[in-house]
Order: sequence, then structure tokens, then C-alpha cells
Amino acid sequence: MLKRILKKTIILYIAFMLILIISVALLETTLPPAYLIENYTPPNATEILDRNGKRLYTYFLQIRETAQSKEIPSFVKNAFVSVEDKRFYEHSGIDLKRVIKAIIVDIITMKPHQGGSTITQQLARNVFLSFRRSIIRKAREMLLAIKIERYFSKDEILTLYLNQIYFGDGIYGIKTAARYFFDKDLKDITLKEAATLAAIVRSPVFYSPIKYRERNQKRANLILKVMYDEGVITKEEYETAIKEEIHIKKPEDKEQEHFGGYILEMIRNYILSRYGEDFLFKGGGKVYTTIDFNLQKLADKVVDSMLTEIEKEKNIHPTREEYLQDTTKDKKPYYLQGALLALNPEDGAILALTGGRNFKESPFNRILQAKRQPGSAFKPFVYLAAIDNGFYPTDKIMDIPIVLKGQGPGGEDWKPDNYDHKYLGRITLRDALALSRNLATVNLILKIGPDAALMYAKRMGIRTYLPPYPSIALGGIALTPMELIAAYAPFQNGGYRIRPYFIKKIEDRNGVVLEEAHPVKVKVIDNATSYIMNYMLRTVVNHGTGINIRRKFKFNLPCGGKTGTTNEYRDNWFIGFTSNLLTGVWVGFDSLRTIYKGATGAGNALPIWAVFNKTAYDSGYVEPATDFPVPDNIVIANVCLQSGLLATEYCPRTDEVPFREGDEPTTYCNIHGPMKKVNTFHQMELEFIKTHR
Repeated sequence: MLKRILKKTIILYIAFMLILIISVALLETTLPPAYLIENYTPPNATEILDRNGKRLYTYFLQIRETAQSKEIPSFVKNAFVSVEDKRFYEHSGIDLKRVIKAIIVDIITMKPHQGGSTITQQLARNVFLSFRRSIIRKAREMLLAIKIERYFSKDEILTLYLNQIYFGDGIYGIKTAARYFFDKDLKDITLKEAATLAAIVRSPVFYSPIKYRERNQKRANLILKVMYDEGVITKEEYETAIKEEIHIKKPEDKEQEHFGGYILEMIRNYILSRYGEDFLFKGGGKVYTTIDFNLQKLADKVVDSMLTEIEKEKNIHPTREEYLQDTTKDKKPYYLQGALLALNPEDGAILALTGGRNFKESPFNRILQAKRQPGSAFKPFVYLAAIDNGFYPTDKIMDIPIVLKGQGPGGEDWKPDNYDHKYLGRITLRDALALSRNLATVNLILKIGPDAALMYAKRMGIRTYLPPYPSIALGGIALTPMELIAAYAPFQNGGYRIRPYFIKKIEDRNGVVLEEAHPVKVKVIDNATSYIMNYMLRTVVNHGTGINIRRKFKFNLPCGGKTGTTNEYRDNWFIGFTSNLLTGVWVGFDSLRTIYKGATGAGNALPIWAVFNKTAYDSGYVEPATDFPVPDNIVIANVCLQSGLLATEYCPRTDEVPFREGDEPTTYCNIHGPMKKVNTFHQMELEFIKTHR
């Protein structure tokens, strides 16, 4: 009888062991292979940095910055071991005492619990397994923990664990947590701060030092007591840490919730197209951009705030505020829009880009995607063609009515007119551009030929097809703001076409450079032509339609630019430059409706440009602007603007005008003198210029 019982027991034992061995073997096949364990690296966030290294944005599945073992202070490691796994350095992945205790609790409660897991088991679960509570998952966790202990040292396991654990608010890893909660490098945190972080892990919500500070600190002090009792820290270290007052960094406010949405979307799309989602959300790389954080923040703020002022001042409805309050509104915003692009004119680096008033409400990027008529903002290319072919600012052109047979829409006659429906007769090219005289510009393009003007526009960087009609002189074609604004760079930088770019360098998680920008500059006009056009555009600001930059906004740095207004007041522009900043502003409705009757670039776009630039320089966001250098082959002559000859003391209107060396006037004015009066026409001209500043 006894033999029979013994025999059955042995058989049952063998059967149990066989089942156990088979079960373990089957479970083993569900575990990740050795090479995955050995080569595991946690997913890391990809950082987007501005031109000065300041973080603009982070793309992540988990916000994580990986720490090397040598970066983690020993007391940080000890704090987590003391609270999470006291026998970590003694066991081989499983702590049998904790397992037995956990089994007893499971039997009593009839529910599987998480208790009993070692640091190695937690690592196995966090990295390779699900968080579903079941006996099968627990068995797999234990087997994987043993397997991990075979491939990694204790220090490697602890480092992986500290890089993997979750601290709440989307924060993973000890290095990221130190920066998030204390704004410190991991190597600089104190013992009390280490205990504070260790206190979070049991329940990131319940023990959050931001939401539940007192609860967190009570547990942190308990961890310090455990460390002292175990001899990990001295009595002096313990007492000092207990008394230390913790300063938790408050989460950044949501003021910048919509910061740089348009340019960040451009960056995101670029990275996705070149490197894919894994790099963007898990790769842990660094993307160094050309964007300036301060200028971008300023651009976003100025565009929206000043358009809000225009809505109120001009009684434009619906306003953006009304749109936001309208519960029946269409998804597309129908309020007044604006866009701003700021470039480094020397190399094309994009410093700030605002494609609309709010990216979340309207992700349509008006700088890059919209095609709008430039109106008078296109005129500089017409004058460029003339200047580069022997004309000078003091040469005269007729500002008189003209009818062009068959040149209008549908082949009808085209009868262009001036904005004010007045005519100045014979005026200088300088004044024609400064005062944005339509008829003078049309007469000029007829003189040089539309093909010549279009050739120069393309040379400067306009890529859109331009029909060879005289109406092109008044900007009757649609261009993207990006190409139009960038095409002004040769007027500032000595004649070089630029290609706008926004990525300086991209590195992988190991610091390997994947790509680096090489700015493109192409010489398209000579220094002399560039400088003369620079002078012409400075005249717009100093004496023409851009005069409010000086008078109203008190922006006194050397600068030039051009206003633009289209038919039916649909588009308002101002594109201007200093010695180190090229900025373009567009204002209008997406629906091509009239902004309001009489809306001009000088009235709506120019103020945004002026406030942005003045604030940028006054705040020190940009290096101080300097005067524009005079090329060696340019001669500056004090000229009478009526005769075009060297000025005398009797000349009523004079200016320092640039000429190519050898072309400057050599004789003095022959129409003004002590006994000569200013003719009646010239008095009218002076009065017009005075009232149109």
C-alpha cells in the first residue's frame, strides 16, 4: 500500500515537473530573443532647438532623455534600490521572499497583485511585456527577469531601469525627471531631491510633488529613513536631507500653447519626409533650426494683437473674437488674417515665420501656401530692370494717364490709374517708386519692355510663371509671400539671391550629424545696381509711402522697403529690410474679400512690420543694425531733384544720390538761382509729396 502511494506520488511529481518544464519552455518561446535584450535602447524624444540652442519643441511618444551610468550619482541609485528592491544586489532576478509573500497575498485576496516584483522584473515588464495583471504575465515576467540578469550586469540593469521608469506628466527616465521637477542636471540634484523622485514611482499621480507636495515629502522622508537605517547614508547626511526645503519647478504656463505652430509643422513634415516617424518620435535626435525663439514669439504675438487692433479701429466684422464665440461657425476661420516672415538676408536663414493668426484654428500656412497678388510690392523689380540698364534715380518718367489697347482682362482696353486719381506729370524714378505712382511705373515698363522686368524678377528668385504683359508692373499676378519676400534680399545684401532654409543641422541620438545646411547664395546683380536700388527703397521709408516707420513708429535705424496694395483693397503688404533683417508682412482675408475701402499696405502691413522690428532691436533680440556699405564703384552726389544736376544752395529739393563712378553729374543746376522762382508745376509737385508722406 505504501509502495503504491509512493509510486503514485513519484509519478505525479514527475508529471508535475514535466508539465512545469514544458510550460517554462513554451513561455520561453514567447520571450524576446537575446539579441533584442542585449541591444535594447529606450525610445527617446527628438528635440527641436532654435539657432541659439534653446528648446522650441519636443516630439515624443515618451518624454525621455537617456542617462549614462556615470551620470547618475550613487545616492540616486541607492534611493531607488532602498525603496524598490532592498536585496537587488543579492538575487538573480527574482526575490523568493517577496514572491512567497506576494503569493500568500494573492491567495488571500483571490486577485493577482503587482507586489513582489524586483527592479529587474519591473524592467522586464516596462520594456518587453504588457501591464495586464495575470498569472501568465507574472510567470513570463519572472522568466524574463532571470534572462535579463544573464545578459546585463547589476549596474546596467539599474541604469536601464532608471532610464525607463515613469514619473507622471509624460516624463520618463531619471534624467528627464531631474530637469522637469528641479530644472537641474541629474549630477547636480541633492539627496533630498533624489528621495523626492524615488517617492513618485510607486504612484506618479498620488505622489506627485507638484499636485500633492506634502504627501510626496512624507514618503521622501520615509525613504531617507530607510536609507539611514540600512547604513546607505550617514546620520549627518540624513539630518541635513530631512531639513532641506525642496523647490519644485512649476510646469511652464500655457502662454506658448500656440507658439510657432506654422514653422513647427514645416519642421515636422520635413523630418517625417526625410527620416520617418521612428526618428521623429523615438529617435532621440536633435534638430538645430535657424529659428530665433524670441523673434518667433514676438512675431506670433504682434501679428495677432495688431490685427485685433485693426478689427476694432476699422470696425471689421466678424472679428476673431466673434468667430471664437460663434458656436455655429464653420471650421474655416473667416476673420482677418496676416502673415510675417523674417529672414537673415545674408544667407536665407528663416528667423521667424507666422503663417496666420492661430495654427490650431487654421493650419493653412499663408507664407508658404497662399498665392496672393503683390500689387505695388512688385514694382521694385521694374525699377531694378531700368537701373541695371543705365537709368538712375534722378531720371524722369511721365506720371500721366495712359490707355493700352487690348491689354485688359478679356482683351478689352486697359486703363490703369493712380491710387489717388491724380497725376504728377514728369517726375523722377526716385519719387515715382517712393510715392508708388502706378502710371509712372506703367510708362517705365513700356520703356524697358515687360520681358526685361520679368527676367529680373525671375533672376531675383520669383519662381511663379509671369506673363509678359504691361499689367505685371502693378503686381497683377499671384505669388507666395515666401518667394516675394526672399526676392528682396539682393536689394540688401549686395546683389545675391538667397534660398530660404530653416534646418541648420540634424544629429542622431549619438551626436552623429545626419545632415547640415549649406546656404545657397547666387550673384544676380552687381554691387552698384544693388546699392542704387537699396537707396531707392530707403527713399520709400524716408520720404514716401513708408514714412510712418519714421514719423509714427519712431524706428530710426537705416532701413528700406516697399508698400503694396492690390485692387479692391484685398491685399496689403510691406516688405522691408535693415542691415541684418529682412521682414515681410501680408494682411488680408482668405476669401479674397475687400479688407475695407481704402485699406493700404502703409496703413495695415507697415505697422506690424514697424512694431516687430522696433521691438526686436529695442529688446536686443537682433544685433544692432548698421548703415549699408557704399561699394567702391559708387559715387554719392548732392543732386537737385528737379534738374538732376549738382545742387546749389538755391535748389529747393536735394538729396545725396548714388551713381556709378563716371556717370555722376559734373555740372551744377541751371534752373535755380537767386533770381529764379520755382515754377508753378514744381510747387504743385512739392505740395503733393508733402501731403502724401
